[in-house]
Amino acid sequence: MMSPELQILLWWTLFTATHVGGSMVAVRRECIARLGLMGFKALYSVVSLATFVPLVRVWWLSRASSAVLYEPGVVGFWVAHLLVLMGFFFMCQGYVTAHPQSSIAEITGHSGGLPRGVQRITRHPVNSGYLLISLGHLAANGGVIDVLFFVGFVPFCIVTAWHQDRRTAAMIPLAVREFQAQSSLLPFVAIARGRQKVVLKEFRLGAAWVSLAIFVALRMLHPVILGGFVQR
Repeated sequence: MMSPELQILLWWTLFTATHVGGSMVAVRRECIARLGLMGFKALYSVVSLATFVPLVRVWWLSRASSAVLYEPGVVGFWVAHLLVLMGFFFMCQGYVTAHPQSSIAEITGHSGGLPRGVQRITRHPVNSGYLLISLGHLAANGGVIDVLFFVGFVPFCIVTAWHQDRRTAAMIPLAVREFQAQSSLLPFVAIARGRQKVVLKEFRLGAAWVSLAIFVALRMLHPVILGGFVQR
């Protein structure tokens, strides 16, 4: 029988491969021609769940018996808090800021707009949010199963963001290429290169409060639902 470690690697490979392969331009166009846009998105979601749910299940059932690679310590414990809070901030800001590469833009046909708010930091704030949250959990969890599970988010978030850039630039080139020219895939790169600057008034205050509320609520419920947070 395959070990939990190999099962996690297998499901991460399948989840990433189907996520990228299913959104390739030729595949999308063929599926949309046969199923319609919403039909394609429904099928895409089903395939994603069919590969991600088993991944989470293997991690959940195996994490308690996993060997330990490292002990996070107090520093890792608080670094995890900061990274997770930042991750929720990026995600909430990303969800409420119109994005020319998003599914909503594709469905509505509105693909215009230059980077605003969190998009000035990265054009993939939601991916960056997941990445920060996973890095936070890596800082706080040293078990082999935990490490394999959370480290998988790193290549997944980067590869899918890179692939989305290429796909959308090929399908709606003018609007997306203008957007990409003034933004960066990785956080703060466009700012470091002088193509962008942070404009605080463009950030959504409501989304910032929501991200803080989510963080506090999950921090309180985490020991009850998921365990962890040993008193230090």
